[in-house]
Amino acid sequence: MTSAIDSLPRVVERVLGEGRALYAAARARSAALAELDHPAVVAPLRILAKDGGVVVAHVPRIDGVDVATLLASRGSLSAGECVTLGTAVAEALAAMHSAGLTHGDLSSANVMVSDGRVVLVDTIAGAQPEELGTAPYSAPERALGATPAGDMYSLGMLLRECAAGADRAVIDAWTDPLIDPNPAARPAASMVARALASCATPQPIDSPATDIAHAMRARAQAHRDRTVRLPQGRAWRIRKATTNGVVIGAVLLAMLASAAVVISRFAAVADAPVQVHVDPVVPIPAYAAVTPQEAGRVLTEMRFAALAGGDGDGLLATTTPTGTARAVVASQSEALSAGALVFEGLTVRVAEAVVLSTSGNVASVEVSYVVSAHRAVVEGVTTEVAAYEQEAILELRWLAGQGWLVDHARPRS
Repeated sequence: MTSAIDSLPRVVERVLGEGRALYAAARARSAALAELDHPAVVAPLRILAKDGGVVVAHVPRIDGVDVATLLASRGSLSAGECVTLGTAVAEALAAMHSAGLTHGDLSSANVMVSDGRVVLVDTIAGAQPEELGTAPYSAPERALGATPAGDMYSLGMLLRECAAGADRAVIDAWTDPLIDPNPAARPAASMVARALASCATPQPIDSPATDIAHAMRARAQAHRDRTVRLPQGRAWRIRKATTNGVVIGAVLLAMLASAAVVISRFAAVADAPVQVHVDPVVPIPAYAAVTPQEAGRVLTEMRFAALAGGDGDGLLATTTPTGTARAVVASQSEALSAGALVFEGLTVRVAEAVVLSTSGNVASVEVSYVVSAHRAVVEGVTTEVAAYEQEAILELRWLAGQGWLVDHARPRS
């Protein structure tokens, strides 16, 4: 029997840039990564050139949590967990370096913990000449190009970020050579993989976030596998098109326009119409321990569940208290309670969520979705709305005790 998790899209598309030179470099790097065939190094499935010379990589979806999210959830790792993490990353880097490859952007966001194993992602970044890594993990000389020594610096910084308290002192002592200002003085990855075992007794990495992420994927997919009718029509607002009077959707940025009434297209359900019961928003933040990519999907899913259930508080709960998204949601929450907006036959299917960037507790995620044809009733006036596709950029922020929340949203330009 296929589970909801098993039926999720297994491929993520990442835009690399444009041009023939990039296409050739990406194909060559992809082939080298595939030839490496290392279980802890993710290789793209294919490199494609789209219209306009846009180069994209199709990479396999990895279930689990990235270290950045894990640290945001737990605070730190034990010394033994750091040894397990560092050894696995060093072994993967050693394999890449021996094949003439470097990662070039090793960071807590690009290391996944999946079913107890450690996996390096975003390995295609080395094909992009403009890639300079992620602060504070990047070596001082990173602007001159990606090197094995630079990867080791990044590993040292990553391990230091993971440890705290007494464990931090132990990890600092063992990672001092990795962050030596002189690249030539840093040890090779293979040496680090062997030596770290003497730092502390290796321990399995405790990642309860994985279970939560899996549960929320199943929940999100369950909503995507059904069409939800909105008989009591609640919505984020709608904006009337001035050219033809047709009501069209817009993302949160458009909601800030004066005299505008906007419908949110943060949502995800699928195609077959069925009668459903929409679960209330769960009391534990469902997005509190998932990757930013999963958070984009789950927040979208939960927004739609709140809309379908007429849950104004649920809408508020998906936004940060001080972001522009909250300002929009506040007025929408009132509209939900008043029942001023009704939507009939409205569904939204999330096609993809891709992390564009991460920095500390902030992440930018691009979410693509398809809105069904539906009827919008605004203060008693009904308008037929044609189906359309939309891509939005969600600026997410991690808040302690709450998880990833929407701080700002805008349409992709």
